[in-house]
Amino acid sequence: MEFRKIIGFGKSSFVISLPKNWTVRNNLQKGDILYLREEDQTLVLSAKEKRLIKEPKKIVIRTDSKSVEKIQAEIVAAYLSNYDIFEIKGINLKDNSPEIKKIIQNLAGIELLEQDSSKILAKDLMDTREISIETIIRRIDIIIRSMIKDSMSSLHEDFYDSIFHRDIDINRLVFLVKRVIKSAFSDQHTAKKLGRSSLELLKDWNVVSLLESIGDEIKRIAREFKYAGAKHIKELKKMNNALGEHYFALMKAYHTKKPEAAYTVELGHKKRVELLDKLEKKTKETKLINHMKTLEANLKNMARGIMA
Repeated sequence: MEFRKIIGFGKSSFVISLPKNWTVRNNLQKGDILYLREEDQTLVLSAKEKRLIKEPKKIVIRTDSKSVEKIQAEIVAAYLSNYDIFEIKGINLKDNSPEIKKIIQNLAGIELLEQDSSKILAKDLMDTREISIETIIRRIDIIIRSMIKDSMSSLHEDFYDSIFHRDIDINRLVFLVKRVIKSAFSDQHTAKKLGRSSLELLKDWNVVSLLESIGDEIKRIAREFKYAGAKHIKELKKMNNALGEHYFALMKAYHTKKPEAAYTVELGHKKRVELLDKLEKKTKETKLINHMKTLEANLKNMARGIMA
């Protein structure tokens, strides 16, 4: 960290000197334009953007003696860490290649380039600086709304598969947002292009994490409804619909930047948990109600995040 003293300039201006090493690294000269961005008490100063040619980050993931789940975890971790080239290799690759290809296809922007009996090569073809986090969050919200509306309008066995596949789409978009956010924290040019402060990026991370959890619980609730007894189905559906309506209200508050609606949802959390407890005792549908409780907890946390 360096320190600079503020110097008076004229009657209404102040100036500070720039570190010479910084100006040299950014090839700055007299008359060049600098960019200023205010973040609370911090003033971010950046040089004019240059199209930097960066060396692609490559990772080699070995599949030997690993389960598909372990391989998937390593591929996803590398994706979130902004690796550009993925080389998956091993003597047992042939046996697991269909599952591994499916994992890669579920990562936005990653394309399969080569494949043989012992190697799969994939590359990121997406520029994270051209992605709108806000647009992707809206897309995730639209998918979740469709899942909720299907579960509210029908409790037949044939809607679960559709909801399950939409949850996969949510995961794909959530991973993409997290990849972009991590890129922004490590690259000032990406952060500047996104036009979001560090605090906004942290809120984005929290929102998409909660949306991912909400999608998971909607999927699980849909699955458990397939096995719920018919005797209390109307009461269970009524509670499910109420949770859906609260989600709609929360996301409206989020998109319109009106936190008062989120405050109303947060205030009703304790009462809704009590209703769920009573419904569990009455219906004995413990697994289904537990997923509703988890969904309710996610809604409460979303409300608090929106109010923050």
